[in-house]
Amino acid sequence: MIRGRQLRGLDGVRVTVLGLGRFGGGVGVTRFLVDRGAKVTVTDMADESDLVDSLKAIEDLDLEAMCLGGHPDAAFRDCQIVIANPAIAPHADVWNKVTHVPLISSELELFTEHCPAPLIAVTGSNGKSTTAALIHHLLNASGQRVFLGGNIGVSLLDQLDSIRSGDHVVLEVSSFQLERLRDSGFAPQIAVLTQFAPNHLDWHGGIAAYHASKQLIFDRQSMQSLAVLPDQAEVNMQGAAVPSWRVRARLHRFGTTDSGEDGVFFDDGSLIFRRHGFEDALRLPQCPELPGEHNLQNLAAAACAAWEAGGEPSAIVEAVPSFKRLPHRFQNVARAAGISFVNDSVSTTPESVIAALRTVSGDVSIIAGGADKRVDLTLMAGEIAATAAGCVLIGQTSTELTRLIRHAGGAEFSLQTADDLTAAVQAAAQQLPDGGTVLLSPGCASFGMFRDFRDRGERFVVAVKQWVEANAG
Repeated sequence: MIRGRQLRGLDGVRVTVLGLGRFGGGVGVTRFLVDRGAKVTVTDMADESDLVDSLKAIEDLDLEAMCLGGHPDAAFRDCQIVIANPAIAPHADVWNKVTHVPLISSELELFTEHCPAPLIAVTGSNGKSTTAALIHHLLNASGQRVFLGGNIGVSLLDQLDSIRSGDHVVLEVSSFQLERLRDSGFAPQIAVLTQFAPNHLDWHGGIAAYHASKQLIFDRQSMQSLAVLPDQAEVNMQGAAVPSWRVRARLHRFGTTDSGEDGVFFDDGSLIFRRHGFEDALRLPQCPELPGEHNLQNLAAAACAAWEAGGEPSAIVEAVPSFKRLPHRFQNVARAAGISFVNDSVSTTPESVIAALRTVSGDVSIIAGGADKRVDLTLMAGEIAATAAGCVLIGQTSTELTRLIRHAGGAEFSLQTADDLTAAVQAAAQQLPDGGTVLLSPGCASFGMFRDFRDRGERFVVAVKQWVEANAG
């Protein structure tokens, strides 16, 4: 492909990195470009105080220019390639400044064009980070060389020299990243869709565009590749319409009931592995790091991909108990005065809130709300009204969630709002006079109040520690 040749011959090429960001992709691509002789300019809307770690990571590089607090026209005037941060929305004004640039690309396209190893790509509205991390863990435990990167926050560009053709590369891929790969040759050997539900509609403009972005993970797969999708029954049980996916690769399914199809299923305490007439049911050990039925679905999806990539079923099952969950995912923070505090800050969709509430036992007060992504919150509000002992709402969606929870039958429901997480933790704990669980599971985006979901989770942990110090006796 012409794009591939352009992204390989970088010596002396004028490249602008559009959006340095805080998650590592901008840093990784900037270092990669400079190392290969490109003349690099970096821009970001944020100022220096918001990019301290990223700026420190590239302070030794000889850049053409560093433009913070905006994207000036001069940064693109003689530019030959733009490497764009995938989070920049398609309707952002900056795109009007780069219409003359011959090639608009991304950190992930740059990596995949140079990567010699087969790709295992994971996307989905929920569960993609856990599933990608599980695949990496299961393959590593099976004795394979495997690398993990993508949207999970790690750029693999600096590891390209270590990656060989016989290795495996696991990439978590967001809908934003897939959009930036639309014109590329991106064709994963194994493509996993964990789950689909409306999300990021403010960014994509509607459900059809969001669905189309997820479809891109399958579009260039060959008939020898593998597509891993949830069992149709699993999609129905979540209350969502069954989406249609165009798949020409081989198809395996996963789920928490055995559909009889090829794939991996959790059923009656065992993982069932089935393909090409082979079937094996292996008893699953206790896995406290994977609480809830939604994590059993993630595990089945990961096991399906790991099996296709060469992991043996017995080794896959044996590796499950040693998996450590990622931060901010149903993380037990503390227990004091009869109250447990759980950090599920990664929850940014109604479906993830529902899954979290169904995982908690006993009385629960949930801290929910945040930035509005134009997603219907009705099911989330109904689950809160039906199962929680109380709720503290934060952020932009507080008014809408209050209305929906009251409408769902929560007229006598203990419902409060808070301006910050310190006040939210205090209020939520007061809603549990007989003890229970304070659950941070926002179901909404973090921007506006926090830098990102990590910042939100970290502030929750600090607020909990303050409460524990004041109330433990």
